[in-house]
Amino acid sequence: MQVYHVAGAYGYRTGSPGASHLSLSGLRIRKPRLRFVLAGPAGSAPIQSLALTLPAGLSFVKNHKQLNQGITIRGTPGYTVTAKGKSLRVHLDTTHASVAIGPMALSETKALAARAQRARKSTSKPLVVRATVRATDITGSTTTIVLVFRVR
Repeated sequence: MQVYHVAGAYGYRTGSPGASHLSLSGLRIRKPRLRFVLAGPAGSAPIQSLALTLPAGLSFVKNHKQLNQGITIRGTPGYTVTAKGKSLRVHLDTTHASVAIGPMALSETKALAARAQRARKSTSKPLVVRATVRATDITGSTTTIVLVFRVR
């Protein structure tokens, strides 16, 4: 009889997913584009869902057709998207997902655009914007990740 090493819950290696390649652009011209990559460590449990909460000044559009056209997720064969106000919930099944949300799916307030304009003119202080992602894997463990964007 052969015995194999089993680690973590349900045979997956333990470890929390993390975010990288953060990008938030288009704020000055009121065409916001948000991008990030969500990935777990090698051998970790696949991410079942993610919930994105937008920062103050940004929200998702109410039109479902525009929402679907403005959101692109690569690295997963299929996904479903639900949005309400500042929250986006995505159901997927992957260990690595590249998320891009374009201006068709996002709306921006004039106040945030003005803050981005002022940050552009200021040489010392960039505009700092924070969003939150809650990733839940198939074992049920949830990880909260704070995305910090520095906009110039």
